[in-house]
Amino acid sequence: MLLLRPCIIKKMLDIDLMELADLHRPKDIVSEIYHQNPGWDEPVSLEELADRCGIKEIRYESLKGIEGALIANDTKSEGIIVINSDARHHRRRYTLGHELGHYLIPHHGFQMSCTSKDMSTKINKDIKMNSSQNIEAEANEFSANLLMPEPWLNKQKCFSREPSIECIKFLADKLDVSFQACANRYADLHDRPVAVVFSHMLKVQYGYTGGEHPFWLRYAKRGSSIPNSSLTASLGKVDDLTFHNDECDASLWFDENKYYCLPETCIEEVYVQEDGYIATLLWFEDEIEEKEEE
Repeated sequence: MLLLRPCIIKKMLDIDLMELADLHRPKDIVSEIYHQNPGWDEPVSLEELADRCGIKEIRYESLKGIEGALIANDTKSEGIIVINSDARHHRRRYTLGHELGHYLIPHHGFQMSCTSKDMSTKINKDIKMNSSQNIEAEANEFSANLLMPEPWLNKQKCFSREPSIECIKFLADKLDVSFQACANRYADLHDRPVAVVFSHMLKVQYGYTGGEHPFWLRYAKRGSSIPNSSLTASLGKVDDLTFHNDECDASLWFDENKYYCLPETCIEEVYVQEDGYIATLLWFEDEIEEKEEE
């Protein structure tokens, strides 16, 4: 007897562009996309979303000086996106999300050309919201929300527990995003104050404190040396893709704050990657207490 397996037909993504047209904040637009498609699986298919929104073609070409570009008509009812084919897989995905942000956020232009620097731009509240810098920052916010949706993260068991660098790696793999992008998102959304430091050959590439982190990270400037007595420094010559953690003096990594008491210790978790790259996660076991007014 011939046994026939049931044919599972994946439902096509359904996008009502009229519902998106009146939304202006990146987070609201992404939320509406997910609201319209509650069964959309992670990692999300950006190509499918682009097609359903009117992007006629996604080109991957070797580009000099830019990571991506949007070329649309003036009403943004259709367009083309170009992505730098020389970039790594995760950067190409993030760039595609970024360009889709330009396309779907109403007040963004229809002819956009974006550099590597644009891909790391954050909102600057001290300048006009519609400045070129903040427009690029909004596109980054759109891409981060789209690729790493907060509701999905909140449902993951490891995300609701104590901060963990292994959890970040797990989430990054599940969502098909870079560890670095996922670590930044994790720091922004986790309930506890979290900081991450990315280094190469024990020289800081950059440091990031998420959300409303109360303390200034000492080693955030590019090119500064990792503190000699840190766990990170002791693992500088290891090249075996491993995770390590230890308790350390919090003042080794953070400056004092006139409003909050710096805990005596913090947890330093280290993810040793290839070719001298290291990611360091820093968080406090103790609750952060406010200083008493004098």
